[in-house]
Amino acid sequence: MKKTIYKYMLLSLSLFCISCSSDNDDSGEVVSSAGASIQVSVIFMPNAVGDYGFNDRVQAGVSAFCDGGIVDELGQIDGNSKAVANFFRPTTEEEMVTMISSSWKKDSVNTVSGKGYEKRLLILTDPSQAEYLPSLSSKESVLMLDAEAVNGGMALQINAREEAREAARQVKIWNTGYPGETVPIMLRITEREYTDGIEDGFRDVFSEDDNLEYDYLDSRSTYGSLYVAARRMAELYGGTYKSFVSSCLVDLRQYASQFYFYYFTNTSEQMLVSVDRRFDDQPIQMGSTILRRYDKALVTWLNAWTSGQQMDATTVYTSDDGMCELITY
Repeated sequence: MKKTIYKYMLLSLSLFCISCSSDNDDSGEVVSSAGASIQVSVIFMPNAVGDYGFNDRVQAGVSAFCDGGIVDELGQIDGNSKAVANFFRPTTEEEMVTMISSSWKKDSVNTVSGKGYEKRLLILTDPSQAEYLPSLSSKESVLMLDAEAVNGGMALQINAREEAREAARQVKIWNTGYPGETVPIMLRITEREYTDGIEDGFRDVFSEDDNLEYDYLDSRSTYGSLYVAARRMAELYGGTYKSFVSSCLVDLRQYASQFYFYYFTNTSEQMLVSVDRRFDDQPIQMGSTILRRYDKALVTWLNAWTSGQQMDATTVYTSDDGMCELITY
């Protein structure tokens, strides 16, 4: 337990340090060195950084690879003097579209050396961003995270089917003793084809005849915003629907904080399965976290890519590679 808490403290410290860096403007946040010849740009969804999960791990991994820092299990990363990180953190969708379609393209020259970068990688963190991609030059590549490759680019995925299967088994056992209609809910941001294997893992355990329900924030447009929808769904699951919703699998990224705050305020009786976000200090009666290590995966992938290795169109990591684990509470 002490070892687990220590690792969590190291990750939290690294994420805190990153989140305290200076705000970027439309041109992004770039820390260059004269010898940097490779640029790695990351464009997040609006207000995504600070989710203590997927987005923070993406930022921590890229930052550690380029500039040095702590990555849990890998320890201290010295950083790559040839690579520079360029983070774009939009606050609105309009800003994000501009950043994808034009802003990142403008930062093609090392401002210290005055030379153009020899290789440029654009990392997109959500499949919805792909439609705004401009045409790429021969020096430019795009990497989709947790999604399919687009425009002849590459994709990096972590398949958590095995961990989801085990979490589902725990949920099914919990359901047998729950004093209600035992309906587990899978709550995500939007309905789309997911590449993470989580739904497959649950379906390995819950047959079509079982009561496994799906809910999506963007289907709740009457609430006005997805942040309000996340809050309202937490209040419903933890309150109004408490008598028959036995468990929740929650994969909400930047909207998760709103959900969890109101969820923990209302209930501690249901089983909670979170995706990417740990809960070592929350009042969870029973639950687990499907933890996908995108920080570690990005350090590994970027090491291979910058060294000139021929990368597959789609790289898929699993727990066999040490990139995913199920943490139970």
